Amino acid sequence: NRMSIYATLGVPEVWRLDERMLTFHVLGAKRTYSAVSHSLSFPLVTPADLMKFLALRTSEEENSVVRQFREWIRQRLAAGGQTSPPP
Repeated sequence: NRMSIYATLGVPEVWRLDERMLTFHVLGAKRTYSAVSHSLSFPLVTPADLMKFLALRTSEEENSVVRQFREWIRQRLAAGGQTSPPP
């Protein structure tokens, strides 16, 4: 079980992509992981946000997706975290 290995190592946050679903998990005081809605490391990012950008990779070049993601992050930072990812 990878999650128990990560817990033993003290990894504070794990992102898991299963099939078509991304989830964020944080390590708790009892060395168990709990799913959370936002990344601790990147609090402006949710799994749904990232999935929208990952979906773009099927129709756009990877560099284009990276540029769009960077611009989206810049907009979120400038707006205090209030913008939405692409549809």
